[in-house]
Amino acid sequence: MANVLASTKTREYAKYASSIDIHSDNKLRVNHVAVICDKFYTAFGITEKDGMWVAPKDRVKYGNSR
Repeated sequence: MANVLASTKTREYAKYASSIDIHSDNKLRVNHVAVICDKFYTAFGITEKDGMWVAPKDRVKYGNSR
């Protein structure tokens, strides 16, 4: 079963697949959701120097905090 879940794909294939598949890639499904939420940065101490940094203006805003 583990072999079914393991995959190796090129960047080109990943780009192609994301243009035709309605489902996000596994990595994006988890990582991208986390990095657009302010609480992620507070919980893990993420700064501008970290690879998962997203500028505050590009994160999700809740309620009237626009």
